[in-house]
Amino acid sequence: MAGSSFRWTRTPTQAWRAGAAVYVARLDMAIGELLSFWAGPIEKAMKSNAVWEDQTGNARQTLAAFAYKKSNTTWALIAKQQMTYGRFLELSNGGKYQIVMPTLQSHYPRIWPSLQDVVR
Repeated sequence: MAGSSFRWTRTPTQAWRAGAAVYVARLDMAIGELLSFWAGPIEKAMKSNAVWEDQTGNARQTLAAFAYKKSNTTWALIAKQQMTYGRFLELSNGGKYQIVMPTLQSHYPRIWPSLQDVVR
């Protein structure tokens, strides 16, 4: 809200600050665990639903998803194709054979509510 500010009516106690730090650490850990949980189904879906023919098996085997802690306050759920020609598979033919982004997008409706449950 424009023009509003926050002001303590009492100075937080040391116990309150310690409790808040524990809460933030537990919340951070829970978010990391939740994103790690979702990485498994996403990776499995990418590997089983990729429509391109994988002549060597390498492209399908190197599809990966994992949780990554970018900073003290930021987590990312990464899904990627790890072969050098993975970009070609994702972008050629007008994206007809994409698997990474469509798989992530299909999981968003389930991931977001589970994150909201952790934060509540």
